[in-house]
Amino acid sequence: MGWHWHGKTHLTCDLLSPWRHQFGTRWGGSDFPTLRNYRLRQIHSGVVLPATEAPDPPRGDGLITTEPGQGVWVCSADCVPVLIGCVKTGQVAALHAGWRGTAARILPTAIQKMLAQGSDVTSLRVALGPAISGANYQVQMEVVTALAATVTTPAYPTVEAVIAAWQTQPELLRPDGQRWRLDLRYVQRHQLLQLGLAPEQIDIAPCCTYADAQHFYSYRRDKQTQVQWSGIASK
Repeated sequence: MGWHWHGKTHLTCDLLSPWRHQFGTRWGGSDFPTLRNYRLRQIHSGVVLPATEAPDPPRGDGLITTEPGQGVWVCSADCVPVLIGCVKTGQVAALHAGWRGTAARILPTAIQKMLAQGSDVTSLRVALGPAISGANYQVQMEVVTALAATVTTPAYPTVEAVIAAWQTQPELLRPDGQRWRLDLRYVQRHQLLQLGLAPEQIDIAPCCTYADAQHFYSYRRDKQTQVQWSGIASK
């Protein structure tokens, strides 16, 4: 698996090579010409909608399409753009997943919707795009607690048990004084693994929007509302 730059305008992920897709940068990333493209009015939620539900535009943070030749798009700065494809059905999803959306289980919601529409867990491919990394993302314990509550299991039945396990993975979570350094993409990976996806079905972009000012906007760095667009087209 790997990630590839296409000039300065966007990246692609080998895992999603069966689909036309792109993770945009500050220099580009827009519509797929000749396709019908859908967007959202993003609200930092767990709401996932079908692309056909598109009053001007719908409010939510995820779009799924089962129709061929449609593009679904999300914008992000430090939040995670998530693109999902199903090799069995050809359906695709695009999600905007910040910590609130992740705590609201937007990834499991999208996966369940795709399964209800004919996908199998083994047929899904998920790319977690450029976002702020754990090295640069400081959060309060309330955020860590809200996220840990989404992945409790019989083996780790409490939030405290999950947080203790996460601290053994410094790329996911580590203390920093009164705050914590957290990488949302590894929390999301944990959620996906719990749903039954295998590690080889998931890939994480080796990019930090905060650290790479040459290619990406970052709200935490710049304190300006500027975004990059990421999208995937159904087959």
